[in-house]
Amino acid sequence: MLCHTPALALLQLGGQVLPPGVVDLRPPLMSSATEAPPAERRPAHVGSVFSDAYPVACHYAESSQESLCDRVVVAAGEAWAAQVDGIGFNAPVDDDDGILDIYISTEGTDGGAYTIGPYEDAVTGDGQMSCHTIIVIDPSVPDDELELYVVHEFNHVLQYATDFTEPTYMIWESTASAAESWTYPERPLYRSYVVDFQVAPWAGVLADGTMLYHRHGLWSYYEYGGAVWSMHMEDEHGDGSGSTGAALWAAAAQEGWTNEPDVLDAWDAVSGDWEAALLDLSAMRLRLGTTDAPEWAPWVGAQWVAERAGSLDLATDDHAALSPEIGPYETGVVYFDVQSPGTAAGQWLAYDVDSDADTRWAVIAVQDLDTVHSQKGKTGAIPLQDGGTLTVGLVNLGKSSFDGDDTIKSADVTVTFTVTDEAPGDGGADSGGTDGGTDGGTDGGTDGGTDGTTDGGGDDSGDGPHSRPPLDDTDEKGGCGCTGAASPAGFSLGMLLLLPLLRRRR
Repeated sequence: MLCHTPALALLQLGGQVLPPGVVDLRPPLMSSATEAPPAERRPAHVGSVFSDAYPVACHYAESSQESLCDRVVVAAGEAWAAQVDGIGFNAPVDDDDGILDIYISTEGTDGGAYTIGPYEDAVTGDGQMSCHTIIVIDPSVPDDELELYVVHEFNHVLQYATDFTEPTYMIWESTASAAESWTYPERPLYRSYVVDFQVAPWAGVLADGTMLYHRHGLWSYYEYGGAVWSMHMEDEHGDGSGSTGAALWAAAAQEGWTNEPDVLDAWDAVSGDWEAALLDLSAMRLRLGTTDAPEWAPWVGAQWVAERAGSLDLATDDHAALSPEIGPYETGVVYFDVQSPGTAAGQWLAYDVDSDADTRWAVIAVQDLDTVHSQKGKTGAIPLQDGGTLTVGLVNLGKSSFDGDDTIKSADVTVTFTVTDEAPGDGGADSGGTDGGTDGGTDGGTDGGTDGTTDGGGDDSGDGPHSRPPLDDTDEKGGCGCTGAASPAGFSLGMLLLLPLLRRRR
């Protein structure tokens, strides 16, 4: 579902520079405004339906919408049971009446949905920045997706109840998208988003669709496809219910507007070592689209295979220097297919990474569904097997001083491959890794571009960055909107116009 979260998360927090001409709308200015905070600008309604099991109410704008509210309160109860009672996310923060209010309305929704709060810390001294919220859902959302809209938006409510200052979109949308499957395990992760995630592996886990559009002209639901990150994290470190989603948000929380710990700190806390977890994720995503894909990604086909940045055929060249068209951003990876007919077991593919001296790198290699190499450092050697295709991933770990809230940058890089009969000296840390994947997919691919989403300033059905197309069997973009970035009616037009400009990863 196209979903917009959160307005102030669009701001450049923690000392980041706002885009030219954009007014700083952070709390000091917002709290001094004479108008009510955005969560209090509630849509009009003519009737309400209350849950019998949880403090949830659904309010409808027209009497014909009462049946929608009947379904909404049931879905909200299912989300509460799964995500709060089961997984362990923070419960929604109480407003004045202690009820989570969900509205069926066209006010501010543009065919989608949004979640929004006042961005005022509800409890002082608890180590978190939490606030109450409302959810607004357009009555025109696809009938077979209404419950998914509810559980996705409900997860944003729980995120607001933990850390509404988190500026990285990936943690918001990847967790909420994964929460759809955690709430309804019979419904697999929405596969169309995964296509967008796999088209730009070089973007990493700190990027979002707005950045990809503004910098590369790539229209993408990238952060929603980032549910791959959340699902894999749960697969590796959780209990299968989504426990790592709650743990990630708890680890990212802080009191105050300085965003420390950041998202990488939180990933480190959940995984034990975010850099090792990144290498594992980079190897796993090579399995997507293949028969070796994990159970939560049961799709086979080239469209879900990670894009390749280039290829090398050792039958014609045992020495080559390759440079990706777009170098990986921090936490990003570029993949190269290495065709190796005629090479013999016992030979090695030596690599030498040439880039900025301060940028740290790691190299993984996957062949025949196994990770055969995983090592930090700019030099090293990969054991070759007889024939077949070896897929090599070059992973940007960032500079040693890199912080998860720093502006991310594409790294110019060239990797030189040479076939040798003896393994060169060690290039870095110990080898190892997870069991791998298959080369799958196409070789020689570039970052390319996919059609069908927005630049983050608007989409087919919502006017914020967080959006997801309908759950059908096509890969077309479009559909609905889930929003915390947009606002209900009454939120100033100026703010609505500014929100698309305040995307963090511009």
